[in-house]
Amino acid sequence: MKKKLVVLLAVVMMFAFSASAYAATFSDVSERPVVEQDAIKKAVALGIIEGYEDGTFGPDKTITRAEFAKIAVTAAGAKDTATMLEANASSFKDVKANSWYTGWINASESLGIFKGDTNGNFRPNDTISNQEAITVLMRLLGYNDNLTGSWPVNYVTKANQINILDDVNIVASAAAKRGDITVMLSATLDSDLVTYDKDTNEFVKKQTTKSGSDYITLLADSFEGSYLEVLSFTQIDQLRDVPAQTLNWNVGTVQRTVNTTVNGVTSSYTAPANYNGTLIVDKDTAVSFNGESLFDIENHQGKVYYVKGTDDKLYARFIEVESYTQTVTDNPSQNGNRVTVNKTNYNAVDADDQVWGSAAQAQTKNTNYTMYFNDDDQVYRVMSDQDFDERTYYVKSLTSSSARLVGSQGDIAALDQSAAKTVNMSDADTLIWDGDKFIAPSDLKAGDAVREIVEGDLYVKVADVSGTLTRYTSSNGKVTVGGKSYVVPGSAKAENNIVVPFYDEDLEDAGVSLEDVYNNNVRYILNKNNTVAAIIVDETSTGTTLYGIITDGGNNTGSWSKSMSSITLFTQEGNNVTYDFEKSFSPSTDKPVPNDMGSLVAYKLNTNGEIKSFKVLNGSNTTTVTNRGYKLYDATFDEEVEVKNNAYLVGTVANLTNASREEVSRALASNVVIFEVGEDDGDVDPSLVTRSSLLSGGDFKPDSVNVNTINENGAQIPRSIQYAVYDTNTSGAIKVLAYTDANTTNFHYGVIKSYNFRDYDNDHAITLVGDEATYELETNTTLAPAYTTAGRADWFAIYTQSGDKIKLQQLYQNDHGLADYAKQVTGVTDGLITTGEGMTIWTDKREGYTAVNSHTGVYNIMTDAQSIVYVINANTGDYEEGALSDISRNSYVYVPVIDKDGYADIILVDEYHRYSGNSDNNNNNNTTTSTVSANRPIWFLNSLQQNGTAGTVSVSGTVVTIRLNSQVADYTTSGNWDINYHWMINKVEDKKVVDTTSVDNKRASLNVASLTQDGFYDANEKYTYTVSCEIELTR
Repeated sequence: MKKKLVVLLAVVMMFAFSASAYAATFSDVSERPVVEQDAIKKAVALGIIEGYEDGTFGPDKTITRAEFAKIAVTAAGAKDTATMLEANASSFKDVKANSWYTGWINASESLGIFKGDTNGNFRPNDTISNQEAITVLMRLLGYNDNLTGSWPVNYVTKANQINILDDVNIVASAAAKRGDITVMLSATLDSDLVTYDKDTNEFVKKQTTKSGSDYITLLADSFEGSYLEVLSFTQIDQLRDVPAQTLNWNVGTVQRTVNTTVNGVTSSYTAPANYNGTLIVDKDTAVSFNGESLFDIENHQGKVYYVKGTDDKLYARFIEVESYTQTVTDNPSQNGNRVTVNKTNYNAVDADDQVWGSAAQAQTKNTNYTMYFNDDDQVYRVMSDQDFDERTYYVKSLTSSSARLVGSQGDIAALDQSAAKTVNMSDADTLIWDGDKFIAPSDLKAGDAVREIVEGDLYVKVADVSGTLTRYTSSNGKVTVGGKSYVVPGSAKAENNIVVPFYDEDLEDAGVSLEDVYNNNVRYILNKNNTVAAIIVDETSTGTTLYGIITDGGNNTGSWSKSMSSITLFTQEGNNVTYDFEKSFSPSTDKPVPNDMGSLVAYKLNTNGEIKSFKVLNGSNTTTVTNRGYKLYDATFDEEVEVKNNAYLVGTVANLTNASREEVSRALASNVVIFEVGEDDGDVDPSLVTRSSLLSGGDFKPDSVNVNTINENGAQIPRSIQYAVYDTNTSGAIKVLAYTDANTTNFHYGVIKSYNFRDYDNDHAITLVGDEATYELETNTTLAPAYTTAGRADWFAIYTQSGDKIKLQQLYQNDHGLADYAKQVTGVTDGLITTGEGMTIWTDKREGYTAVNSHTGVYNIMTDAQSIVYVINANTGDYEEGALSDISRNSYVYVPVIDKDGYADIILVDEYHRYSGNSDNNNNNNTTTSTVSANRPIWFLNSLQQNGTAGTVSVSGTVVTIRLNSQVADYTTSGNWDINYHWMINKVEDKKVVDTTSVDNKRASLNVASLTQDGFYDANEKYTYTVSCEIELTR
């Protein structure tokens, strides 16, 4: 549609521009009209116009006359002319030689497309108006002042007649803007050149030859060798250089000029031919709007504009898609130069020139058909959905070298499709196109969707779609989602033969059938052939497998019977919910019995929220019994469930075949549901446990839990339960786990917040810092007396835990509580701490060190990522969570527990207590200096005057001893050393040193009582003083 053009006859000549820089994607054009965006891409690709260095294009900025001269001369293909004329004097009085614009202005005058004013000036820095720019563009096509009428109306009118102004809405006399200029320029490039015929006083179009019928466009005349006219684009699928983010492209079928000579007369015509060269596609390759994406141009027609890089390779810069498509569901038929669809006829190219895909030619059922139209509105190609084979997948997981992809594969007739595969995918070898740029696999995340162009090499990131799944039509094998119908894989039409995979939000098998998700929200992805690749079941969907713990019987009375109509479950959301059974639910085989109280169950709901299926997961899966879950703990062997590598659980159970002892190792899925089942006065009392807390809690053994149930007669029956059972996802990882109260022999660590108090539930309760829960404090006779003095707030506790009960195993006081345990660190490397003195480990869990305090003289402590660190704060004396980085040479540490693999379970760092013997001797250096000082003042001057305490230093052999206020630090040296003493008196006010005085460095002792004689006494006691002695040992 032509836009309205307002022409004002007032002639105004103005315009402005600045230095520009090329950019493939500009930050300020995404909201501009589509036709303007494409025009900008095209002009930039041809090198006619550029953007700014800040990444903008400036579509609303104006242009000077000199700048537009450069644009016009470049569009005319006369850049070389401008170069030759840049040093020439100009005929315009205001254009100096060797200015940046001199050559462009001279060339524009030479071409006859620009003129000056009546005073002989060009006015290069004046803003150009729309009517002036239109005049220049028309002159590029060959029009001149022979146009009927007066300027500027004659030029503007002609431009409107030949559709140059169709997509702009401008005032002719107003200053031209860069965005409008590119739109008009694009239309001008695609317009035919003309010459003026004096005999007829008409402008006639130029032809390729005198006898030819094809006309010459400005684009073809000015930019031959800069673009290809393509009759059918091929898919871009050849990876070239991953680090450079480039691909090779054998463009497709192009239109070439063919010359023939008959009887000495040469004529030319265009004919299709395969393009023999290769263009390079990279992140700067732009596609016109109707092409949608770099990887959606296959089978389209259009032009490719390219430039030669510094490496002499040809780079595709702009792909201008000139064709369009129409999708139909009825089978098209070919009839000469027509294509018929359900009695509707479409003009088409000649039958010999039409291309039909094999599936389209075969009239494949259950498919859509895409008809491709050229710019003359003729059908030139017909393709069926089934002519495309690119598959789409959800990304389930990623490593640095591979990806796990899930989704339907293969033909719609195949039933043996794999729903998942692992492909090599790395940042070094794989490129992924994301809308307008390439990204690396490391930029993907689980849950993203990708279309596979070349396995392991090239992918396109796509968006999934949401909608309500409303219908499956067995007659044509189509499913309706979001009001649209798609073919689903499966040769048979019955619903239970549909093989499209259903996933939950974590891309695990959702365990649902098609009927389970009717009228529910789903997300889905489509293969390029328009078949459903995968469906993610929304959390609102019914029919998904849910998990819970039975906490009460039916009929709202707690009784059990074959006819009971409801049951209460503790759900995976952490709520006790009473569900009704649907009427068709089998009472004899599916409903639970009293002995199922406290058991793990898997169930499904119908659309009314009623239970429609129900299985007790008691771990009784065998080679013949399925859907009953697996055991992780077996009372026959009564061994702990081990936690491995902070990710796996290892249990000891009976082999399903021969009942022999067997270890079972299972990873925990990221979305695992975990129940811990306890009791409260005989009632089942489940709770949810997080994956991280289970793994950090260490090895555990399920306790025996006594619960009550009620039989059909209403009698209360006690029942003892003890189990750890699980079920797995399609990857074999544990997706649900339930166990009775875990009696863990692994130690837990924490700081006591409140100790041995009474609350509503417990006579002896305890709380821990950073934990909102209140625990029952169990008696431990080894910490006698058990409650009254065994613990205090702010002490550090080592404890075991069973459910909500805590048993203290060892306590360490705050402040100076580690003074008798900690040892000085002499070396720290990655994974190893070395101490100068051997420490005694309270509990070493390695084989052979089971007794408390049985491992003494430990000098080397191994650490790993699971080693826990607590630090006694230097100022407060309280325990705080720390890190391995808090440990350095000369730190004082204590390790109470070493785990069974030989690594420190817990490390306590003492920064509070002042230990004697702080040293830093290094025998490999010629000089070492040690400084003894205090975090707080060692003494007050007035108190020293009263008791006469002095500070002394003595040397005996190789041992240097410093005594300050009765605190002793021992420095042991070897060899013969010369000793120098550097005494310093620090004057402190408000905890800041305000003055430091050095005392005679030669004396080996300092009588602190004499400080008053040195002028440091303050009768008003405003200041305090600290004394430090720096000892220099030299050979």
